[in-house]
Amino acid sequence: MKEHPIIYNSEMVRAILDRRKTMTRRVIKPQPEGRLSPIQQWLPNKAIPEPTDSYYDFQPQKIYKCPYGQVGDRLWVREAFAVRADGVDQILYKVDYNELVKKLDLPEIDIRWKPSIHMFRKDSRILLEVTDIRVERLQEITEKDAIAEGITRYPQKIRAGNIYKALCDFTYEVYPLKWGFSKGDRLRADVPSLGLARFYSLDIKDGQCIHLTPNEAFSMLEDESISYKEAFSGLWDSLNAKRGYGWDKNPWVWVPRFTKASV
Repeated sequence: MKEHPIIYNSEMVRAILDRRKTMTRRVIKPQPEGRLSPIQQWLPNKAIPEPTDSYYDFQPQKIYKCPYGQVGDRLWVREAFAVRADGVDQILYKVDYNELVKKLDLPEIDIRWKPSIHMFRKDSRILLEVTDIRVERLQEITEKDAIAEGITRYPQKIRAGNIYKALCDFTYEVYPLKWGFSKGDRLRADVPSLGLARFYSLDIKDGQCIHLTPNEAFSMLEDESISYKEAFSGLWDSLNAKRGYGWDKNPWVWVPRFTKASV
């Protein structure tokens, strides 16, 4: 069993901690010219044991080694972090800090966060065990797999009549009235007014109109009108299109599936 590092942003770290993310897709570099297959399929007489981290591209006769190992190997997660400046031997994780500040409505402190690439193995708190690994073209992803990627269907645009699901609790007051919604509530969008998105709760009878700024709506609601696969393609392009591996390019990707293991 070997261990390999893997980088995730804060949103995906939260999805892993919540056990909503159980697989990932990463671009194969360089891209194969033919079709990759486990090496045993092409070299059956070489007595290569299973599982393997090696894949064979027959056309140029090239072997690719998966940087995320093989079934049974482990991935240790690199995430944004900080070391306490007061001499206390403690690691702060950005995703936890951001959530605590938001939950308790605390003032933000100027912390010098370190990029995830700089995290050492000893500072990692998340260990994943690889249970399956395959290669495929990006657009072969299924709706079920897109859900397993831990995707949230954030709205790209608020459309009147569409139904949105609340991702968190939200309240606001204009004395003596109080409006809001609870996590999981379903909201119907109305025609925007004065630059604000307007919603009516489907879970509260005779509910008042709820006004949200575009930023609030985009971060607190999930768009039930789009598929998880559509949401995944948008997220993928935001991370990879500028690198030349956009959804429309349909690149070859490594697809590890994993479970959360003990550190």
